[in-house]
Amino acid sequence: LLMINNNGEILSVELDKIINLKKNLNFKKISSNLKIEGNKNSKIMGTLIHEQKIYLSYLSYENNCQIYNISVAKLNFKTLVFENFFKSDSCGENLNAGRMKIFNFNGSKGLLATIGGEKLNAPTNNPQDQNSDIGKIIFINFFDKEKKIFTSGHRNPQGLYVENQLVIATEHGPQGGDEINKI
Repeated sequence: LLMINNNGEILSVELDKIINLKKNLNFKKISSNLKIEGNKNSKIMGTLIHEQKIYLSYLSYENNCQIYNISVAKLNFKTLVFENFFKSDSCGENLNAGRMKIFNFNGSKGLLATIGGEKLNAPTNNPQDQNSDIGKIIFINFFDKEKKIFTSGHRNPQGLYVENQLVIATEHGPQGGDEINKI
């Protein structure tokens, strides 16, 4: 079992120790090169394990702005060496979401990822702006890491479910009223 906190600390414990509660649960820290700044604007947002790789989506804070990132490492229970998989060019101040799922899009395999960030009752044009990643579900190709906007117009997409070509996303409504959308 892997546990990852908001600051990027990664812990593991063997599943048989959880099942047999007579043994002590000694969590082992997995070292990594991932550095998440210790402030409220930088944090882990999502995790995904696929084909012996772990993907982490997270926010970094640069020039008074939140940036959405995805890093990937080969799965290893001693040391994880993360490499950049995706870094958004968009700047936000209330970014959320970060869910990732494996998806085949137009014959290419990659990640679908959610990026939201509208403040409560303070909408912007970012979800409709095709030059912004904010308010989008994006597709990032595994082969060349090229990003494509999969859908736009989302205020704050949160959950993401994918089964074959069925994609369902949840998002917060502008004044409450969360939504479930078939994408």
